[in-house]
This record gives sequence, C-alpha cells and structure tokens, in this order.
Amino acid sequence: MRSLRVASALLLLASPSAVSGQNIASLLEVETLDWSAWETISPDAKRDLLESLGVCVDLPGMVEDHHFLDFSGDGVVDLIYSGEDVACDYPSTGEKRTALFLARDGELSEIFINNGEIVGMWRQAPWQPVSFLLRWEMCCGDVFVHYVYFYPVSRRGSLKYEGYTHIVSVVDMPLPELLHATPKPFVVERGPHNLRVTPGVDDEFRWPYSRPHDPRGNLLTRYRTGATGIALGEGQGPDGQTWWFVLMDAASRPLGIRGYQGGWESAPPGRSYLGWMSSEGLDELTRAPRSLDTQRYWRRR
Repeated sequence: MRSLRVASALLLLASPSAVSGQNIASLLEVETLDWSAWETISPDAKRDLLESLGVCVDLPGMVEDHHFLDFSGDGVVDLIYSGEDVACDYPSTGEKRTALFLARDGELSEIFINNGEIVGMWRQAPWQPVSFLLRWEMCCGDVFVHYVYFYPVSRRGSLKYEGYTHIVSVVDMPLPELLHATPKPFVVERGPHNLRVTPGVDDEFRWPYSRPHDPRGNLLTRYRTGATGIALGEGQGPDGQTWWFVLMDAASRPLGIRGYQGGWESAPPGRSYLGWMSSEGLDELTRAPRSLDTQRYWRRR
C-alpha cells in the first residue's frame, strides 16, 4: 500500500473508462499544470503588462500565478490568476484562489472566481473555451481535499463556467496498489455500509490535525441500501479481507460525515466521496451511475 496524496487520483478519474491499468498508474504522480504550454507572452513581457494593469508585481508569486492565454477560444488573449489568495493590500491567507478575466472591448472582465488552484486544463480544439479541474484545501484543520470539474457554458452569448462534478477525499488518504483496468460500478446491497479512510477497520486511526482527546477511528461515513458508486481499485485490510477503493455517486447522500478533527457533521448534498469499502455487501452493476459515467461526461486524456 502506498500512501500518496489523492491530488492526482482525480486525473485517474477523469480518464475514459476504457483506459488501461498501466496508463492509470502513470497518472498517479502528483503534478502541477504546465502553464508554459498555454501562455502566449514571455515572462518579462508578462511582468510589464501586469504592472501596467496595476498588479503588485513585487509580491512573491504574483507574476508567476498570472497567466495570459486565450481561454475563451475567440482569438483574443485573456487572463487567469490561479495561486495564493493574496492582494496588494492584504497578506496571503494560505488558501488558493482562481479567477478568470475575459478580454472584451479592450477591457478585462472577471467572469469566474472560486476557491482552489487549477491542476488540470484541456479543450478539444483551439477555438473552443477551456475546461479545467480545481483543487483546494480549506484552512485551520479541515481534513478534506476538494476537486471540482468546471465546464464552459454559453448564456445569452456570454461565456460562463459551471461546476459539474464535486469530489472529496481526506488528506493523505492511501491509494491502492491494484487499479482496475475499467472502473467497476456497484450498488450497496445491505446498508448501512461503511466508507473508511483506510482499508480495514481501524478504531485507533488518528485523523489529520487531530488533538490527543479527539475521536479516533477510520470510519468516514455510512451509505444506505441502494447507494451506488464505482470501484477504482482494491487492496487488503489487516485481516486479509479485500477492500475496494471507491468513488461514491453524488446522488447517494451519506448518513453524516466525519469532519473537523474527527467529529460528526451533516453531509452536504451534491458531493462524491472517495474512500475504502469492504467488498462484502456490494453487488456489481453493468452500467455506471449517470454522474460517474467517465466515458460520457468526463474529459478524455
């Protein structure tokens, strides 16, 4: 079992369902977006242009985290900021922020702002707007890592971005050595069924950032009978039992969720959770849930 950050596991999930296990494994190295493949001006020219726009170019990372490129596909250079949540008049909060500015009539207009940093970006053709994957962690002991896929939409001739898939993992969640060549759709036959942070039952598991007196145990949440998901891989627990590494369907809302320092919270709707489930009590399906149909809805690599 390797303990890898789940940051790049979502690149696995964004692959078409027919991708081979070997190709999936090659995606599990933590990567950052290569902005040089997208940017259209030199670093020196970028610094001068940002300064002319009133950006505090002497702040650390301010030049590096601004990117001039045609993200809209209309042939005009736009601007993306993706990096530390910082401004000229206040210091960094330690969190990440992304904003998109569309070039229109000689001006840059903000059309998108959200928590997180862009870790993946793609489009099918140069004249199409880009789609992208945001990743973020909240501050102050929050144990969750969030990934949201954003896709372009046109409303009354205006370009907007909407999030379609919100995936949540836990900091430092271990990934399986064995990855399925094709994700396995399944349904919970007998609920409630436990989703855990690590394979196996570990009542002494210490949550990230927890204090000595905080609750222990690797139980993340429980799902009702009929809940659906896809198994991405598998591993063995301490007792030799087979455990599946799964992504749950956002339509299957969990029965509460372990959150800040291991305490129980109400589970927000519309989120797909990553974790480990015992294969006992799960029944394989012939078709993936609609929101987890990687071939139809998520990008091809």
